[in-house]
Order: sequence, then structure tokens, then C-alpha cells
Amino acid sequence: MKKILFVMFSLNSGGAERALINLLSIIDKDRYEIDLLLFSKEGAFLKLVPEYVNIIETPTVLQYFYESHHCFSANRILAYGYKCMATLLSYARDRRVYYMKDYRWLTFYNRFIPKLQSQYDVAVSFISSETMFYIQDKVEAKKKIVFVHNDYKGMEYPEIYEKKYFVEMDVIVTISDTCADILCQVFPECCNKICSIPNLVSSDAIRQYAILEEPEEFVHESCIKLLSVGRLTEQKGFDMAIEAASLLKKHNRNFKWIIIGNGEKEEDLKKLALKKNVEDCMLFIGLKDNPYIYMKCADIIVQTSRWEGKSVVLDEAKIIGTPIVTTDYPTAKDQIKDGKEGILVEMTPNGIASGIERLIDNVALKENIHKYLISHEYGNSKEIGRYYSMFDN
Repeated sequence: MKKILFVMFSLNSGGAERALINLLSIIDKDRYEIDLLLFSKEGAFLKLVPEYVNIIETPTVLQYFYESHHCFSANRILAYGYKCMATLLSYARDRRVYYMKDYRWLTFYNRFIPKLQSQYDVAVSFISSETMFYIQDKVEAKKKIVFVHNDYKGMEYPEIYEKKYFVEMDVIVTISDTCADILCQVFPECCNKICSIPNLVSSDAIRQYAILEEPEEFVHESCIKLLSVGRLTEQKGFDMAIEAASLLKKHNRNFKWIIIGNGEKEEDLKKLALKKNVEDCMLFIGLKDNPYIYMKCADIIVQTSRWEGKSVVLDEAKIIGTPIVTTDYPTAKDQIKDGKEGILVEMTPNGIASGIERLIDNVALKENIHKYLISHEYGNSKEIGRYYSMFDN
């Protein structure tokens, strides 16, 4: 039985985190011995990790550098001080967040983090960057695999730091052909090891979760129910969602727009909602263990992203059958057939608002999209065979 290590930052709500949970839930437990290492052992999805997955103890130094909760031991206080210093010096060098984080790891963290004692047949960095650095520098494994879940150029990842690590990986996995092409452009020397394998989505499990209960935020609402799910970051474009909500309100639309997620832009977005006078109809409700009950009850799922690799949220919305409005970022056409599975709109507040109004006003179009979605199968659990081939060969 092969021994596999998966490495992830945490299991907070997010597309990559849900993709990992789906993979761990579908994988044949009798085929592999599976360890999971989290830099920070926390997150809404932690309780969804299957029992047969061994969550190994996070090395103490990693805990000090990455866990968000605090205690007052002398070592933790020293580590926190060092972390603050490393972050400030890295930020002074380059204010772009991924450049800062990579530089901080390579220049400061790496020297203090010990090697993992266990040996593995396969080590998997499931979200690249620092977890890729970790499996290359700190893990003994016969095969090393890294997953890239986004448009590498769109995310402005620091290729200057990451190139030598990608070169060392045995397999580089991304989640769409478009993302694979982009990686080949950035790292032409790695083209022979780049492949596209979709995130696994279990349609049966999602449909079961979706009917467990009705969310209280949507109960007895006679208005149009809009839903967005994602981290509150620049990438997800929720500032445009707020501007779009303001336009809808000016057009006297009766709606409630629920946002599920958290992130570094939360306070800025709430302030913008107040400024635009939409705080009464646009609600930020944080992370939810079961977002599917909200997807099921929503009239329209709205995605306002500036870029994506392959959106887990869109795959899940299609399985549940809720009509979609999504911005036309570069990889959106890979997932949404415009006019059949949802509608693609211009990446502006006006484009988003117009798309929502189009579905509100055109009941036949909205119903046809719903019928199309529920008549097609979007789960891809059978793709697990491609993962087995990658792990075994």
C-alpha cells in the first residue's frame, strides 16, 4: 500500500479546500495510506476530513508561524515577534502579497522549519507556493506533485522565486486546459510535466447536503434571492458586487444578496456597502459549513471574479441546478455555456447588474437554464482514475 502525504495551509472555506475534501472523500481508502499535514490545523472543513485520513501533528515551528490563535508561551511569543519582523522586512521588499509570502518563507522561515521524519511514496502540495517549498525542502518522497488551482498569470504569482521549485516537481497539476496553457507559457521548461485534471465533485453528496434544511436568512423571503460564495479578496470582485447591488437598488429591485465567505477585504467591503447604502439588502454571513442549502434556495448564483482557474462554486451550482450569472474572466467559457448553463457578463458593476436583471425579467430564460442544468450530470467522481494513475505511475 502506497503512502501519500497531502500538504495544505488550512481547511478554511475555499475552492481548493473543498476540492481536497472531495478528493479525500472519494479516494479508495484501501488503496493508499493517507497523511494530511496542515500548516494551521483549523478551518470549517476540518470536521469533514474522512476518518481514514491521518491528520499528522503540525511541526511546532509551523504552528507558530501559521496558526491564527495565540497563547502566551515564551517560544510562541518569540516566534510571533520573528514572524512580524520577517513579514515587515518582506513587505518592505515587495508589497505584492505572493511575492512577500514567498520571500518570507525562503529568506526567513525556511531556516527554522525542520524536515519531516516520515518518508512517503508520494508528497502532494495541494495549493502550491509555500506548501510546494515545504514538500521539496522538508519531505522525503519518491514522487512530488504540486497543484495550481488558479490562472498563474492572473494571480501574479512570483515566478522568480517559484521557477526552481516547479522544475524539481515530478508532476504539475492544474484544473483546466486554459490554466495548463498559461503554465506552459510561464514555465516552458516544465511543459512535459504539466497536466490538466479537474477537481473532483460528487453530485450525489452535494444534492444530499443541499436538502438538509432551509437557511434562516432566506426563509419567508418573497424578494429575489441572490447568492455569492468565495473568499473576500481582490480576486473575487465583491467590490463590483456591491456596486452592482447599488445599481439594482436604484432600479427599485426587491432583492436580498447573501455573501458566504471571509477574508482580508471583509471590513473594507462592509464599509463600501454602508457607503453605497446597500447594507440592508447585502448581507455578509461569514463561513458556512454547508453552503449548498443556500445554493439550493437561491434564485440566482452570482460570481463576480476577476480571474479563476476552474471555479468549484460554478461546478456545484450547476449540480444543484441554480441559474448562474458570472463575469467573463478568461477561463469562464471553459465552465459555462452562455445562455444554456448561465449567462456571462462584462466584468463591470453595470454588466453584473444587467445580467441579474436579465434573469429576473426573462423568466423563460431563467427556467430554461434551470431545466438544462438539472437534465445534465456535472459530477465527475469517475475522474478519480486519473488521480490513481498519477499517484501510482
